[in-house]
Amino acid sequence: MVAQHIVARAAQLRAEQARWEGMRQQASAKLLELAERESAAEADVGIGMQLDDEQEQLRSQLTTALFQMQEIGRELTEIREALEVEAREVDAQAFDPERERMELVKRDDALKEEAFKADALEKEQRDKEFFENKESDRLEALAKDEALKQDALAQAEREREQQNALGSQQSDLELLADINEQWEYIQAQIAEEFEYIQGEIAKEMEYVVEEIGKEYEYIEQEIREEIEYSVGQARDAVAEAVHEIKTWIQNPVNQKEGKEFLEERKQALESFVADEVFKAAPADIKEAQLRDKIQEQWRAEDAAFGSRNDSLGVRDVVKQGLADLQETLLKAVEAERKIEDAVNKEVEAREQVQAATTARLEKAGHPPEVLEEKLKQLDDAVKKQEQETREKAETRREDIWNKAQDEMRTIEADTRAQAERQDAEKRKEAEREMIDTARSL
Repeated sequence: MVAQHIVARAAQLRAEQARWEGMRQQASAKLLELAERESAAEADVGIGMQLDDEQEQLRSQLTTALFQMQEIGRELTEIREALEVEAREVDAQAFDPERERMELVKRDDALKEEAFKADALEKEQRDKEFFENKESDRLEALAKDEALKQDALAQAEREREQQNALGSQQSDLELLADINEQWEYIQAQIAEEFEYIQGEIAKEMEYVVEEIGKEYEYIEQEIREEIEYSVGQARDAVAEAVHEIKTWIQNPVNQKEGKEFLEERKQALESFVADEVFKAAPADIKEAQLRDKIQEQWRAEDAAFGSRNDSLGVRDVVKQGLADLQETLLKAVEAERKIEDAVNKEVEAREQVQAATTARLEKAGHPPEVLEEKLKQLDDAVKKQEQETREKAETRREDIWNKAQDEMRTIEADTRAQAERQDAEKRKEAEREMIDTARSL
């Protein structure tokens, strides 16, 4: 199992790495800004010296950030190597079949011994109760036998006394024969009772033996099921641990990070093209500014995910979505350029017509006031037509950018859904791999 302090240390190092990376990016951006300011203020010596001092400080910050990031990267590498060694040791221990077999044998022996002891105690208790009951029945039978004997003797004594009282001439031999007859009857009754008791004892013994057999089969089945369940649980736990360690070490780009990054880039592009300065610029200037913005976004993408692996395939999906967003805006700029060209050609043709018409009117010999009025009417008509042309072009331009924004929203939604599907598919593959690993243990 991965030690908690190692995981905490790795998380702390990643946080520090992100902080130094932010400092590095900020220093780099400020250096670029100072370079532009230095180019604009080459003639001013005082400003140049001040910019040199600031650049020196920023270079120092940049050097410090790079050094710290290298040290953090080195320590993360050592932690990753240590975790890989630990993962291999866990795998080696988890896949030791002899050790697992011995553990199962020990557990099986312990369970059987407990079951045997419990069965022996229960059998001893049943035997004790059985023989106590049988002894009680035997004493009761003896008591009945003695009572019958006493009854027989008493009866014989009463009959003898009656015979003596009546003056009977029955001899002692006859009296003894009568007593013997009574005694044989009593013996027959005792034999029947004893046979009945033996039958009950046999039935009880058969029931006890049958119950013991059923109980032993139940205990044996429970032991087998417990062993199978324990083996399955151990196998699943080992596979899950291996999968978690591998995922933690790889640290792939996930769909949540990809969706958030794409949303941020889309909003940045929307804000960029919505700026009044950008909207007022001609198409050529817009294209140049937009391509600079696109390069900036690709640098941000590389800074965010360049050092991460893409085992889930999410980064490729995000990169394609970002490229589609940017391509949509470039197509809008190209469409706007075509509108501008069409408007410029139309204005140029109208100006040519206006010049030819003006020359014709001037040659017609109109009085000055008439000529002035006709030229004014011509100029007003030309300006009105140009205004209508530009208004129509502006309407078409707005439609182009509105459609571009709708298409960007669609692209973002499709990319988010694709990233989720990609992430889900890769995780299912990981689950199948984990199951296959568990089965092979």
